[in-house]
Amino acid sequence: MDLLQQCQTQSFFQLPTESWLYIWLLTIKDFYKPIHTYLSIVLCALGAICNFCNIVVLTRKTMRTPVNMILTAMACCDTVVLFSNLTYTTHYTFVAFEHCIPKHWSYGWCVFLISHAHLSLVFHSSSIWLSVMLALIRYLTLRRRGKACVSQIGLKHSYSAIACVILFVSIMNAPNFLTYKITEQTLGETCGDLAVLQYRNHTAYVPGVADIALNSDCLVFRLAFWITGAVFKLFPCLLLTVLVSLLTQILKEVRTNRQRLFLGGCRSCSTFEAHSSQLFAEPISTQTAVLFLFPVESNNQNGSPPTATRRDILPQNNCNNNGNNSNNTINNLLSPPIASSTLTLNNRNECTSSFMRKGINGSATASGGGNVHRTDRTTRMLLAIVCVFLVTELPQGIIAVMSGMFSEEFRSHIYNNLGDILDLLSLCNALASFIIYCSMSAQFRNEFRRVFLPTTQRVKCWHQLFVLTRRTRNDAKRNENKLERKQESGCE
Repeated sequence: MDLLQQCQTQSFFQLPTESWLYIWLLTIKDFYKPIHTYLSIVLCALGAICNFCNIVVLTRKTMRTPVNMILTAMACCDTVVLFSNLTYTTHYTFVAFEHCIPKHWSYGWCVFLISHAHLSLVFHSSSIWLSVMLALIRYLTLRRRGKACVSQIGLKHSYSAIACVILFVSIMNAPNFLTYKITEQTLGETCGDLAVLQYRNHTAYVPGVADIALNSDCLVFRLAFWITGAVFKLFPCLLLTVLVSLLTQILKEVRTNRQRLFLGGCRSCSTFEAHSSQLFAEPISTQTAVLFLFPVESNNQNGSPPTATRRDILPQNNCNNNGNNSNNTINNLLSPPIASSTLTLNNRNECTSSFMRKGINGSATASGGGNVHRTDRTTRMLLAIVCVFLVTELPQGIIAVMSGMFSEEFRSHIYNNLGDILDLLSLCNALASFIIYCSMSAQFRNEFRRVFLPTTQRVKCWHQLFVLTRRTRNDAKRNENKLERKQESGCE
């Protein structure tokens, strides 16, 4: 302990040695401490199961998107942290101190304890920075939606982002890797009165502070402290705050554009009617008019009817002003087209009116209002995830930085007394993502039922098959009775 005291950071503010706040926090700690062990075990088990479900569902072929890959990486990081924390809490609470014998304090368990400290810090910090990357990718995706000539973010970009985040966190955690070493002491010193009398003089392996961390005026120790508090906690939370404000601003812009689009819908409809009446002025030989909404290559071989491309109906998309499409107002207000699609209708009036309903008013087409509503829901869900990170991680970052700025009284009377509550916030953060997905994403719920509740789908399919079979049999029997009655009437 004397070695650690010489490595304390220089305090800028001196706190009083006694205060009513210290007593109040100590009372809260004494009340919550017996509950925390059992509650943390339950949360770790539930969180590990929920994150496993997240990984399975989000890695399905139909769910593989750049954002979902980031969410999968976050779930993997949280799973490692929860399993490590579950093993640590179970062993050292119910085994090592309850039965203080040499095999529970062996060299292997000391290696696990140091590994647990490093894994928890690296993967939890990676999860925080991945949430920053998640918000950044969503922001860039929404900003690029109206720019047809700008490359969109794909799976390769998300994989690169994940690798860069983990590499960055591992490099920044290098001082912390150099801080710990394995030391030897007796079981009597480790467990105190809990040690079994016959084993009190046996060796126990416990973590200690490495000599390299104490050299050069504790340079490595101080670096590890400030990197953990500032780089892994406070700085990403500040970035998340900025990105949350930007995403909220984009949501407001989308809502404003949608209202402006609906208000100008009638004028757009009248303009399109006048333009399309000229397009279909000449009669078409067949009864079916085919209208391609997006650019396709025309094929008039084998007497196929002439087709009208999107270039003939709407102004051609020109990539000017850094990819901005200044002519196509509809795409700027809603979203870029995602695939070629064809409308086949019985006559040109129905074709024109259907395009007005689906393309401008935005029913179920890919570039309609349904996609805008889906974009809003996805962005709100990601905002909820990011806000949970802010609520749970920002207090920890602030307290960690303050412990380096204030005197020793802050660490001993405030930081240590709030340790269990801060740990609880991290556990709740790892569990909250599954609840958010299930409550805000219908696609996640459907895929979850398809993967983990197949019996429900089978029962539903068997029920539909049974109803269809019974209906078919009743129809066949009814037709048979009608045929018999016709035969009887014919014979008479």
